Amino acid sequence: MQNQDTASLVREADAAIARLLAAEAESLAAVAECIRRAQEIARDAESRAKRIQIRADERIGRIRERLGARASERIASLQREKARLLETGALDAAALERLGRAIERVVLEMTGG
Repeated sequence: MQNQDTASLVREADAAIARLLAAEAESLAAVAECIRRAQEIARDAESRAKRIQIRADERIGRIRERLGARASERIASLQREKARLLETGALDAAALERLGRAIERVVLEMTGG
């Protein structure tokens, strides 16, 4: 009877060990899958971030172009006004100085400087 009890205990222990090993293998597989999925998510996020950066750079470039064009137009307008005032003699040294400062302010405003 004791041999039968011992054999039964050995079988139960073997079965428990087998279940433990199976559970460990499942856990390792689940961890490996989580790691794989996390890496995939990280790659996707990095790809999206790169696309966002590219679009932002493009938008910034277009804004700079528009601001540059506006600044050029405004400066040209001020220079035409300066030339007109010089021709008519309505521009003295003080007015010329004020106009120069105004041009500088416009440039700084439009370029964010």
